Amino acid sequence: MASRNPSQQRTSRHASRDPYQTRSRTQSTHPSPAAPTIALPGSHPEFTQSIREDPSPTVRPAQTQTKEIDDTDPVATSGDVFHVLSTIESMQKLFLERIDQLEKGFDDRLNSLQNDVTLLRAEIGTRVDATDGTCHQKMGYLNSKMTKLESEIERNLNEHEKDYNSRLEGIRAHMDTQRVAIVKRIESDSRYLDDAQSNRHKEVIKKTDDIERELETILFSISELAPRSPSVRTELENEIPTRPPLTSTPLGNPRASDRIRSPSPPRRSDAPSPRTSRPQYLC
Repeated sequence: MASRNPSQQRTSRHASRDPYQTRSRTQSTHPSPAAPTIALPGSHPEFTQSIREDPSPTVRPAQTQTKEIDDTDPVATSGDVFHVLSTIESMQKLFLERIDQLEKGFDDRLNSLQNDVTLLRAEIGTRVDATDGTCHQKMGYLNSKMTKLESEIERNLNEHEKDYNSRLEGIRAHMDTQRVAIVKRIESDSRYLDDAQSNRHKEVIKKTDDIERELETILFSISELAPRSPSVRTELENEIPTRPPLTSTPLGNPRASDRIRSPSPPRRSDAPSPRTSRPQYLC
């Protein structure tokens, strides 16, 4: 087994891994005092470690020499045993430290879990007496209460919806009734106006026929009168008579004699009567 000492450039393959053991087997060109002997803890009493102090502050390659060491020599191999023991002790220390860290982590985690459980108990509540339920019973009660509230809300919504639908149907029925009534009123008013207009037209036709018959009667009576002498005029030739002459033919209607000679053909009762010009006299 070979180990490189920081103060050496080359070491033997049988050199110890301990720098102090290697230093003890290194021969320096300068004389040095006797090295003190130190007992290794946990090792056999016969195995000791010799430390030789180098008087020079700096170790140079030219000032040190190495030599082959027999592996069967217990003193020579004491450095390897010390190295193994120190390695084992360091591993034990690391292992114990790791175990301590794990135990500390477990303790911290357990404490945090206990704190969480305490908080949950404080939030949910604990049992006070025998009548009080457990956490699961309380959760079940809350769930049943929420279910009842949801069903009640849904029932209220359905009732409101039915009420709104019934009101809407009533409004629609009222609107339909009003629409039908308005249509009937308009139709009745239209029929009334048509009847009134027709009656008015009939009355106008009847009055026109009455006037026409009256005129025919007057004309017939005039035509039946005997001819008389012309009226006596005054001395003034430009004088306008104040009354019609007593003759069969009025002065302003020269066609009256033709109507007397040739009677008019029969007319329909609903035909409009022709207008005849009458003589105008100044009173």
